[in-house]
Amino acid sequence: MQPSRAKNVFVLVVITMIASITAAQAASNPPVDKYGYPYQTLDGLLKDRKETQAWAIVQKVPRRPGDEDDRTLWKFACVANTQDFERAKEIVSTVKNFECATGHTLLLAGSTYLQLQEYERAIFFLNLAVKRDPGYEDCYSTRADAHNALKRYEEAIKDLETASKVCPRRKKEFYAKAAILLISLGQSQRALTMMEKVQINSKNLSDASFFLAKASCYSKLKRDADSIAALSQGIDICKSIKGTQKENSEYLLIRLLQEREKAYKLLNRLEAAKADHAATEKISKRFENDILGEH
Repeated sequence: MQPSRAKNVFVLVVITMIASITAAQAASNPPVDKYGYPYQTLDGLLKDRKETQAWAIVQKVPRRPGDEDDRTLWKFACVANTQDFERAKEIVSTVKNFECATGHTLLLAGSTYLQLQEYERAIFFLNLAVKRDPGYEDCYSTRADAHNALKRYEEAIKDLETASKVCPRRKKEFYAKAAILLISLGQSQRALTMMEKVQINSKNLSDASFFLAKASCYSKLKRDADSIAALSQGIDICKSIKGTQKENSEYLLIRLLQEREKAYKLLNRLEAAKADHAATEKISKRFENDILGEH
């Protein structure tokens, strides 16, 4: 090996070793806020629904003067994660300073008040969440739900559009929600234009829901053949889903079949409508047998 090449290889090995050591140190010494709480670790555990582990970490952090609000916020986040919203509200209402609150904690606060139907208060916290973590798409999506509850539809749609820009991989999910709002406002063409920007390359339950929403746009625009095509795509996806999502997919499959049956009838394709009706009845009967324990 030539000296210059050997030197380059040596330098590369050293850089790799330094990077590995730095990563290991970062993992063993996660960043903490000014009161010593490892906020990234705690947020990660809460997002993974591991609130018990998160609270155990909080309890191990030595108490410091002035940390009461910070500690209370983490207690609130752990309780909110269990969906005990009344108790969570009691806890968060005692907090005076949200300086150390993470975007996720503020999202949980907004979600808590949203579930309790205190929509203005929910928006207050979600506004803080957006400022604290402008790259967290769930903050915009949840705020859209609050705006929707208050019939502020354009603000809700704007939030969903922002969420799709922040997280393009979830664009179909956010566009589908926005499209449903637009349809309710009588703006089906605008809804369809939005949805046609999305490329579907996978086959999961959210994709099937997307095609159901898209079919609704076509139906409102009296484009029944296009509606049938979209519904058929959703039906094919539902039929392909197996495993733990199978039962949920069949509930959605019933809805898709029912909508396609209506579209077939509008086009006077009665045999096709009859076949969809029979398929719906078959699935519904199987659900009924499962509930009654019959085979």
